[in-house]
Amino acid sequence: KSVVIYEILDSGAASREPSLREGDRILSVDDRDLTVLTHDEAKAALRQCGRTVRLTVQHGRGPMPEAELYDFEVIELGKKPSRGFGFSIVGRTRDEGVLVSDIIRGGAAEGDGRLQPGDRLLELNGCNVRLLPHVEVATRLKAAQGRISMLVGRLKHVSAASRAKRRPGF
Repeated sequence: KSVVIYEILDSGAASREPSLREGDRILSVDDRDLTVLTHDEAKAALRQCGRTVRLTVQHGRGPMPEAELYDFEVIELGKKPSRGFGFSIVGRTRDEGVLVSDIIRGGAAEGDGRLQPGDRLLELNGCNVRLLPHVEVATRLKAAQGRISMLVGRLKHVSAASRAKRRPGF
């Protein structure tokens, strides 16, 4: 277990450290071993750091393959008149790709219940949109009529957390 750097934001402290790259694994922070913590515990440990932090990092071989990064799901939604598909999108800051930013209350996506903020749109009606800019994906969604089939990628740690939340209580 470890924390993998998925994206380095231009506005963050990590962007000012040239040795950190997307795909690197953070093994420890200030001598605290992250490999024995859950993902949420590791995120909390990173957030508790002061202005200066000492990281132990294992450099990756560049961005992680999609299959290691995401759980995949095909989601079909029908377009509601004057409401669209019921979700908003945003482009990634340093990379290609479009993410779901919001699920609109009362929209088709909320009714379906599977699409989540943070999901990455990979395909629309079988067409690869992984490298398309935000404006192009938005244009395709607005122009779509009737139903749309989307292949989405959800970060694996997010998928595990959402499955845990849906477990029935005892």
